[in-house]
Amino acid sequence: NPEVIELFGTGEETRDFIHAKDVARAALYIIKNNSEKHNVFNIASGYELSIKNAVLALFKGKEVKVDFKNKYKVGDPNYWRADISKLLNTGFTPKYNFEDSIIEYFNWVRE
Repeated sequence: NPEVIELFGTGEETRDFIHAKDVARAALYIIKNNSEKHNVFNIASGYELSIKNAVLALFKGKEVKVDFKNKYKVGDPNYWRADISKLLNTGFTPKYNFEDSIIEYFNWVRE
């Protein structure tokens, strides 16, 4: 049905989204500023966003019906937020917020 977006779950599940530019920035920052070899960092935003709010941000200002099917894939976590405290302790902070990033991505796909 092209008038309804059907998605798994309830919409209350969360994910820790990060812009690819922030991933690249973090990797370069770590390379330049971390003297320890074999160090492991979680690269993420550290911010939990519900799937429902992510969809609303994507279609902001447009009338879209979203139907969450309450179906789950085995092994998918309900809530996912990375612990980026080690990354933040290096002095790095993510720059791009989700809402601006998803709109930028959506416009890029359309072009």
